[in-house]
Amino acid sequence: MDLKKCEVFVRAIDTGSFSKAAEQSGYTPSGVAHMMNALEDEIGFPLLVRGHRGVTATENGQSCYQYCGNCYVGMSSSCRPQQKSTALKPVPLRSALIPALQLIGYPRLLRRSERIIRILKST
Repeated sequence: MDLKKCEVFVRAIDTGSFSKAAEQSGYTPSGVAHMMNALEDEIGFPLLVRGHRGVTATENGQSCYQYCGNCYVGMSSSCRPQQKSTALKPVPLRSALIPALQLIGYPRLLRRSERIIRILKST
C-alpha cells in the first residue's frame, strides 16, 4: 500500500466523493476510482460502499481509514520514510502490537504462502 493511495483514500472518505477527492489530489475521478479498486484488490476486501450520494467506509474501511489517516498526517512513525542505513538490522515482528498489519498484510501474506505451498507440493 503506497502513501498516495492512503492519501486519496482518506480524502475520499473525508469528502464523501471521488470527484472531490480527485480535485483535491490532482487526479481525475476515474483515476481515483481505479486507485481505490487497486487498493481494495491489494488488501483483499472492500473498503468503500459506493452509491449515488457518494462513498462511505465499510467497517473494515473505518479501520484502514484510521491507519491511513495516521500515515497521511505523519503521526505514525512507522509510516514515515526512514533514513537508509548501510546495515540492515533484524527486527522481531510482534503482530499483537500491529493490528493494522493483521488487517491489511496478513490476508495477502496468507494467500501468497498458500500459493507457494501448493507449488511446492506439486513438484
